[in-house]
Amino acid sequence: MDTIGGKNYKSTIVFNGLVKKLKIPSIGFCVQMGVNTGYTFNLMKKHFGEHRTRGIDLFNINNDPYVYELNINEIDFNIPIAYAENDIGNVNEDPVPRLNGMKWALKNLVPGGILITTSNVANNQLGIDVDILASEFDCKTKRLDNYNNKNWAKHLNEKTIWNTISLMMVTKFI
Repeated sequence: MDTIGGKNYKSTIVFNGLVKKLKIPSIGFCVQMGVNTGYTFNLMKKHFGEHRTRGIDLFNINNDPYVYELNINEIDFNIPIAYAENDIGNVNEDPVPRLNGMKWALKNLVPGGILITTSNVANNQLGIDVDILASEFDCKTKRLDNYNNKNWAKHLNEKTIWNTISLMMVTKFI
């Protein structure tokens, strides 16, 4: 079982099963926050193109020219985001980076832009209601357990340590 990257990591399963089928705006960057091994990030580069795919992580372990070594708690710039995945840190051990990544992405989503991030089941850890937070940025939320009838979601729930209930898709209103 892959725990930090690879074909059975939650990011890869959600990307291949759901994100690739979504209508992502053609304007804006596609950003993975928390690149780690780069497995899903490389899938993103192939799907969206290197010209619009960027990664953010504390460490660029693969020396990828499209991954920026940044601390999300100190990020001081904005970019238009068409798609983002927020997989920074561990929400149970240190929720601040995950929350700051969520806020940064929400602030930068273009109309119709999509963010995959931690759902409202982690409101206690994050210290905030993420559904209300998303609405403050003119976004709607949909927990990924709404897709539990899909093969990718069944795989995530039954064959990995992760589950769909802990993730959500946030979409910026057009």
